[in-house]
Amino acid sequence: MEYSGPPIDEAQRLKLERALEDRMAKLNAAIALYLTAHSDPENIDYAAAINSMNAINELMPKLARDAQMLASTKDPAARKGLLDEMQALFDATKKVCGMTGTGDHEKIQEASNQYADVAGKLIFTFARGTNSDKEKEIIQLAKEAGAKTSKLLVSANELTCQEQSAATAAVDRAGVRTAAAARDLLACAQLTAPAIHEPHCQSALTAAAEGLSSSLHSMETAWKPLLEDPTRQHMSDTLHHQAMDVNQALERLQDAYRNLQGASDSELLPQQERKRLQFIASMAGAKSKLHGVEDGWNKSASSKPSEQEKQEAERRLAHSVAQLNAAVAALAAATADRENPDYATAELAMATISELMPEIVKDTEVVSSDKDAATRAAMHKHIQALCDATRGMCDGTGYQHGQGEAASKFAAATGKLVFLISPGADKGKQKHVLQLSSTAQQQAAQLTEQTRQLVPKEHPAAAELAQRADRTDDAARALHAVAQVTSPSTDSPRCQDALTGAVSHLHNTATDLVSACHRTQANCTAVDDAQQHLADTLQQLAHVCNMPPTDTTDTEESDEKEKQRLQFINSMSGAKRRLDAAAQQLTKPMVCQMMTQEDAEKLEDQMAEKLAQLNAAVAALVAATADRESPDFAAAESAVNTITSMMPTLIQDTTDTEESDEKEKQRLQFINSMSGAKRRLDAAAQQLTKPMVCQMMTQEDAEKLEDQMAEKLAQLNAAVAALVAATAGQCAQQ
Repeated sequence: MEYSGPPIDEAQRLKLERALEDRMAKLNAAIALYLTAHSDPENIDYAAAINSMNAINELMPKLARDAQMLASTKDPAARKGLLDEMQALFDATKKVCGMTGTGDHEKIQEASNQYADVAGKLIFTFARGTNSDKEKEIIQLAKEAGAKTSKLLVSANELTCQEQSAATAAVDRAGVRTAAAARDLLACAQLTAPAIHEPHCQSALTAAAEGLSSSLHSMETAWKPLLEDPTRQHMSDTLHHQAMDVNQALERLQDAYRNLQGASDSELLPQQERKRLQFIASMAGAKSKLHGVEDGWNKSASSKPSEQEKQEAERRLAHSVAQLNAAVAALAAATADRENPDYATAELAMATISELMPEIVKDTEVVSSDKDAATRAAMHKHIQALCDATRGMCDGTGYQHGQGEAASKFAAATGKLVFLISPGADKGKQKHVLQLSSTAQQQAAQLTEQTRQLVPKEHPAAAELAQRADRTDDAARALHAVAQVTSPSTDSPRCQDALTGAVSHLHNTATDLVSACHRTQANCTAVDDAQQHLADTLQQLAHVCNMPPTDTTDTEESDEKEKQRLQFINSMSGAKRRLDAAAQQLTKPMVCQMMTQEDAEKLEDQMAEKLAQLNAAVAALVAATADRESPDFAAAESAVNTITSMMPTLIQDTTDTEESDEKEKQRLQFINSMSGAKRRLDAAAQQLTKPMVCQMMTQEDAEKLEDQMAEKLAQLNAAVAALVAATAGQCAQQ
C-alpha cells in the first residue's frame, strides 16, 4: 500500500530519513540480541529473546509507514527500488524470527548474515553514507578475535587427541560452543557496525563479546583437569597465553566503540534492559580479574611469616570470608525480583567479590604456613574450589543471579574453608539455619500453590494472584540461597543483616499475596493457615540468625543441650498460636447445650481432674525452667505440650456446663419471654410519641371505651402483682 497523505516537504523528508536510520539501527540491534540469545541451543536466554522479539514487532510497522512516506518523495523508479528493498528487509527479518534456535544454530547465523546484507544497504541509503572506516574497524577487530579463537581451538583439539575420557569430551563440547560464540560475534559485528554509534548496537555487540568470553571461561574450566599432568606444562602455557590473546582481542573490540557519541536519553534502550547489559559487562570484568587468582598461593610470601603476621592474617581472613559471603548473599537478593532487579547493588556486590578474593588467597596461604602437610593441602584445595565457585558466580543473564547450583557450589566451598580456619565455628547453628530456610521455601511453595488454586484462571484477580505468587516464590528461592552462603558466617553482622533482610522480604511478599487473596472474597482458610506456618518458621529463622555466638568448645552433651534449647524455642511459637486460638473461643457467643443433673455432675468431676493436671503441668514448666544456667528443656517442652493440648478441651467443657438442669432451662425460657414482652412494650410506647389522629364519636361510644380501658388496667395490675410474687423467692435466695 502506497502513501496517500499530503505531500512531504524537504524538512519532513530529512526528518523521515533520520527516523528510518534510527529505527534501522535499533532493528539491527534487536536482531543481533536475538542471535546471541540463541548462541547455546541447550541454554537459550529466553528473556533476551522475548525482549528482542518485542522490539522487532514494535519497529516493523513504524518502518513500513515511514518507508512509504519517504518513497512518495521519489521518482517512480527510485520509489519502486526503495519499496523492494524494504520488502526484502521484511522477508529477511521474518526468516530470522522464524528460527527458534532448537535446531541448527548455523541456520540462524546464515539468516542473520543475509539480513545484515539487506539492512546495511538501507542504512547507507537513509544515512546518506556511514562512517565506513569505523565500520570496517569493528568488523576487522571481530574477525581478529575469531581468528585467535580458532587458533586456541586448534591447540585444545591437540590436547583432547592425547586421550579419550569424560574430561576431553567436556572440552570438545565447550569448544563447539566457543566456536559458535565466535561466529555469533562476527555476525553481530556485521549487523551493528554500520550504526555502531547507536547505544542499542553497542549493547548488542557487547553482549556478543561477553558471550564469547563466557564460553571461553567454560572451556578453560573444562580443560583444567587435563593440564594437571606435569608432562603437559608446555600445553598448559600455550593454552593460557592463547586464551589471554582472545580476551585482549575482545577488549580491543570494545574499546573501539566504547566512547562513541550515542543518541539522546529518550532514544536509549529500556532502562532496565540497559542496566542488565551493563551488569553482564561488570560480571565479565570481575571474571577477568578473578582469572588465575588462585595462582597467587605460591607468590604471597617470600619468607616464613612471624607469629604476629599469622594472627593478623587469620583475623583478616575470617573477616574477609564473612564479607565475601555477605557480598554473594547481596548478589542473590538483589537479582531475585524478576520484575525489578537491583542491578546497582548487584554490581557493587560483584566488585566487592573481585576485590576480596586475591586477599583471601594470600591470607589463607599465610594462615596455612604452620599447618601440617595434609591440612595445608586441604586448605589449598578448598581455596582452588572457592576460586572456581566465585568465577562461576560471574556467569549468568542477570536474572535471579547467584542461586541454585551456583549458590550451592559456593556455599560448599566457603563452608569447608571456614571450618578449617575456624574449627570452633557453630556447626549446629549453621545446620539449623539451613533447615529452617529449606522449610520456609517448602512452606512458601505450599502457600503459592494454595493461592494459584484459589480462583479459576478466568477470574479477574487470577493474573494478579499469579504475579504475586511468582514474587513469593522468587523471594523464597532467594532466602534459601542467602541462607546457604551466609550460614557458615552467621555470627558476622553483615551476614546476619543479609539473612534478616531476605527473611523480611519473603514475609512481606507472602503478606501481600495473602492480602490479594482476601480481596477476591474467596475462602482463604487454607491460605491463612499456610501463611501462619510460614510466618512461624521465618520468626524462628530470624531469632536463630540473631542469636549471639555460642561456646562450641564443650562436649557433645552441650551440643545436645543447645539442640534441645532450639527445639524448645520452636515449640513455644506453635504453643502460643494454639493458646491464642483457644482464648478466642471465650469471646464467641455460647451455644447452650441442655443436659441432665447427672451428666452435669460427671462433667464437673472431669473438669476438676483436668484442672489438677493443668496445675501440675504449669508447676512442672516452672520447675524445669527455674535453673537459668541449666534448664531442663525436654521437661519444659513436655509441660508446654500438655498445657496446649488441655486448654482447648477445658474451655469447651466450661461452655458445656453453663446451662445444665431443668430449672435453668425454665429460667432461659422466662428470659426469652421477657425479652419479647419488652419489645412489645417498647412498640406500644412508641405509639405515644406519634401524632394523634382524632376520630369523632358519640357520648355512648366514649363511655363504652372508658369501661374497656378500666377492665384492661385491672388485668395489667393483676399480672404485675403475679410477676412480683413469682420472682420474690428467687431474689431472696440470691
